[in-house]
Amino acid sequence: MYVYLSFKDRKRLAAYFGISADIFTIKYAKKTDSQYHLKYTGKDCPFYQENRCMVYDARPWQCRTWPFWPENMNRTVWERDVAAYCPGVGMGRLYSAEEIEEILVKRKDVSGRQE
Repeated sequence: MYVYLSFKDRKRLAAYFGISADIFTIKYAKKTDSQYHLKYTGKDCPFYQENRCMVYDARPWQCRTWPFWPENMNRTVWERDVAAYCPGVGMGRLYSAEEIEEILVKRKDVSGRQE
């Protein structure tokens, strides 16, 4: 699984680290099939440590829209793959159906092309 990065994502993360977007891209990103994503080996994300996101305020759009992805909106999938996997489900604020629809529309896809 890739964490895809739009240019805005790379700029936001670079600012968070106090480096240029070019340096961030060289250090943390890889381009596959014309799309940038975080490069890492052996774990889900280089910024996920001690069971939390270390760059939460600057996290990529893909992460910002989780768990409201179209493939998760089926009740069975939600219960099996989201609620059972993500310890944060049910811990944050309650989103209305309208807010979730807005996220889904804005998101379009998580490949970094939308934000």
